[in-house]
Amino acid sequence: WLPRVQHETGNGSVAAYDLVNVVENTHYDGVLAFRNGQALKKVSVPSDLSEYKIDFNGGSSKTRITLGGNLPSTEQLIVWYIA
Repeated sequence: WLPRVQHETGNGSVAAYDLVNVVENTHYDGVLAFRNGQALKKVSVPSDLSEYKIDFNGGSSKTRITLGGNLPSTEQLIVWYIA
């Protein structure tokens, strides 16, 4: 397992981002997300841009992070994880 960092830039129309590497579901608690440098809260159902969830996207066979709203085009998402 190696530490990973993934940077995403919002475009105003996307709330879900597939991670480059698959995270084992036993390591989901180790996924940390930051929006413009502020830590986000991991929840089962995100309700706004201060919250996110982690799950497996069967369609792309990737781990997916989903925010509680679309990330505006002026904002950055940084995800730290182990994979």
